[in-house]
Amino acid sequence: MQNSIIAKKSRIRLAFTLFFALSAAACHTIPPPRFQPPGAAEAVAQARKTHACGSSIEANGKIDHFGKSGRFRGSVMMFVAPPTKLRIDVVSPFGVALASLASNDNLFSLVDIRERHFFSGAASACSMAQFVGISLEPATVIDLLVGKLPQNAVVANGTKLKWSGRGYYVIRATGAHGDNYELHLGVDPNDIARPWELQRLRLVGIYTTRGGRKLYSAEFGDFSPGLASTARVDPDGIDAPIEPSGPACTADVAHKVRVEVPDEEADLQVRYEHVTWNPPIPADAFQLVATPEMTSETVFCR
Repeated sequence: MQNSIIAKKSRIRLAFTLFFALSAAACHTIPPPRFQPPGAAEAVAQARKTHACGSSIEANGKIDHFGKSGRFRGSVMMFVAPPTKLRIDVVSPFGVALASLASNDNLFSLVDIRERHFFSGAASACSMAQFVGISLEPATVIDLLVGKLPQNAVVANGTKLKWSGRGYYVIRATGAHGDNYELHLGVDPNDIARPWELQRLRLVGIYTTRGGRKLYSAEFGDFSPGLASTARVDPDGIDAPIEPSGPACTADVAHKVRVEVPDEEADLQVRYEHVTWNPPIPADAFQLVATPEMTSETVFCR
């Protein structure tokens, strides 16, 4: 009987200990940097400066997409060149080529290798929804894949900077089409004690609304330096070398990207294994063409 009472008291003490430990963890806040930008506009400019050396990326990794049509997982290789150029090649977990997608300024094309079908049309949110499963403008998708701030995000003069106890700045901005952004800018942990002009700020989250409804949200994590590119050399010595598309750059880049689009019930997760800044890009990287055995179809989508 005595042992039973002691055991019961021990369980109660353990429960209380766990409760207070979890409560303390939930209430833990991260203090702001000692030196902070004077305003939201300066913080956004500093974040843009962090990636200023990088104009494009070459990456490979894994994607996992949930949507109304089900789930798709696969490996991807891609070139992403903001603001309007994108190339994605999708392969199965067994290394079999499945599809290639390209968005080149105002043109969109997709090759379904398994079905031998070629689609082309105008680059738009509609075409992205139909073939990628997320109803966002191509330029938005391109920015998200690189982890860059929206090109059209504007911070009003005098907008104050707010620090979240979760470890990032919260900034309100506006964009085209009546979009409203809530930007979350984190500080590189190595820069937390440096003057704000020397801090590397990066986008860790974005929440976008349009007309009062949630358009999309995205989160970025697992930051590490991207690789600096070198010239692409033909091993057979036939074609001329292709030079990098920009200067040497090793800025930190998010290796984990998650995008959610409520209207499409879509959840896209990308996990990069390797990212190279300013890679050599073949001249035809963003131009897909149909082979003779393929069925071609022009997509009219609004």
